[in-house]
Amino acid sequence: MNILKSQISLSLLIVLAFSIFYGCKDRVPDPELIIYEVRVKIRNILIANQGTRGDGSLSIYKTFSEKVQLNEYEEVRTEVRHNVYQEANGEKLGSSLTALTRIDNSYYFVLQDADKIIVTDTAFIKIGEITDLKAPTQIYQVANGKAYVTSNTAKYLTVLDFISNTKDRVIGTVGVLTRGIVIDSSFIGLVPSQDVILEINVNRDSVVNRITQTGGLRSVFVDNENLARIYLDDFPTMATWFKNNGENNFVGAVMRGRPRGVTYLSRDDKFYHLDANDNSIYVSEVAFQSSGGKLFAEVEVGEELHPLGMDPTNGEAYASYQIENADSTKVLRFSENGQLLNEFTVPSRTSNFFFP
Repeated sequence: MNILKSQISLSLLIVLAFSIFYGCKDRVPDPELIIYEVRVKIRNILIANQGTRGDGSLSIYKTFSEKVQLNEYEEVRTEVRHNVYQEANGEKLGSSLTALTRIDNSYYFVLQDADKIIVTDTAFIKIGEITDLKAPTQIYQVANGKAYVTSNTAKYLTVLDFISNTKDRVIGTVGVLTRGIVIDSSFIGLVPSQDVILEINVNRDSVVNRITQTGGLRSVFVDNENLARIYLDDFPTMATWFKNNGENNFVGAVMRGRPRGVTYLSRDDKFYHLDANDNSIYVSEVAFQSSGGKLFAEVEVGEELHPLGMDPTNGEAYASYQIENADSTKVLRFSENGQLLNEFTVPSRTSNFFFP
């Protein structure tokens, strides 16, 4: 009997030892499942090159940053790729590139001279075209599955179904509509030739409010308070448009110099602009009272800067100028504090910067 008890005890000890051994082993993670932290970040800036002879193109400016400590990265190198669309598709855009934007998972290349928009995936491989447009200039997403396209010559907006990438209808605009923004279910568009601001209901695709405003309607943006800020350049003024009891109201403040390229940066709730008087970049609080602009970056080049782009992730600024006696353009990159970081060359005049 004692021998049997001893054998049972020995068996139990062996089972227990195996259980402990394999139990501990199961708690060791499989090396293939270990996720290592990312130590290099890559930032892409897309540059739409207008082109000089119907040869618009896309350049990508890349910055590579390496992790130096927790949540802190240090830039280690940069590179520029040109003719990105041509490399991806084996063909050129075939027209001057007026604007570039992204809606959902597609990029839209606006080709004004060719009366069309080319659609690509996120790898810039062509997936479709929207044709039979009239000198398109900009495309704005106004609702899920819907966009408006402005024109350089037509007195209407084209409504697009961008799920099928087809034209739906047009909306009369009394003149050429140059710039617009979306606030809730309204599209606010500027018609400078008629001194008119149009409010369009995007659900009904119809004009519901027409505001007369003289002074040279030039640009518009929507701020963090969901207010329309409109720049008028006849008497350089930044105006706020809003409704009070159904009435249209404007409150404006005079700006210094000769502003151009007004660009809003929501991360700072400030707007930036170029100044034609001294060819530098200025920054202003949205709620400034008058003048208000502070020097952001002093630019010592003789050629006129155009356009201005602000990176919404880090506050860096990009501006460019045409190189004298050449088709190519020099791009200047500034830190969020206005310090010149570096410069590089792209094939032709810059239409716009896009920050994915």
